[in-house]
Amino acid sequence: MLQELVQSEQPQFLTTYTRSPKILRMINRVSSELYPIEDDPELHFLASEMLFAEAREGTFYHINRYSDYEDGLFVGEDPASSSFKKNGPPLKQQFGGLVDARNALVIAARVRR
Repeated sequence: MLQELVQSEQPQFLTTYTRSPKILRMINRVSSELYPIEDDPELHFLASEMLFAEAREGTFYHINRYSDYEDGLFVGEDPASSSFKKNGPPLKQQFGGLVDARNALVIAARVRR
């Protein structure tokens, strides 16, 4: 579905908030660079401009994005307990701001041409 949207709309960048490595992998399939996985200066700036973006240890988060849910938005296991890359560290270990289940990463990606 994302690939179809990218093909029809042809955006230069994609942005979102997430704590799910599945969302990161989905965006990664249509992008050439993905922040915060890669530290691209232009994407770093784009992430900093996102509504509610707050820097913590060099990474941007939406703090308390899921503030209405004490244990986060998900039911069951926290998606941030999984890794972005096979055999990689869990997302919440890689990005310390995700230890709090109410926080989300700010994601910015350059769409592949």
